[in-house]
Amino acid sequence: MPDPAVEQSWCRVLAEWDDDRVHQTFLDYCVTTDQLAAAAAHYRELEGDSVRGPRAEQRLAAITLLAISRLEATRTPPPRLRLQGAAVAITVLLLAVSLAVLLYAAWNR
Repeated sequence: MPDPAVEQSWCRVLAEWDDDRVHQTFLDYCVTTDQLAAAAAHYRELEGDSVRGPRAEQRLAAITLLAISRLEATRTPPPRLRLQGAAVAITVLLLAVSLAVLLYAAWNR
């Protein structure tokens, strides 16, 4: 169900299409309410329009950048492998056993 405030703000954008402040206010509201998808959908409807299309495409590009930056900001680092310490310990143990076998073989010649 669409947010009435988004729809009302969008109607204002349509009424004052040439005012960049109105567009920015609309985008700011959509960002703060986590509704960038709704903003993108509204602008996407106007992509093919001969008059409003170019500005709609610019706003879609801005929305895309906003969405990507928000995703980047919330990205968690990949989990660290817990086997790293165990892998090092096993490698050291195998090297020690190999060295012991070599020393034993050399001693018994």
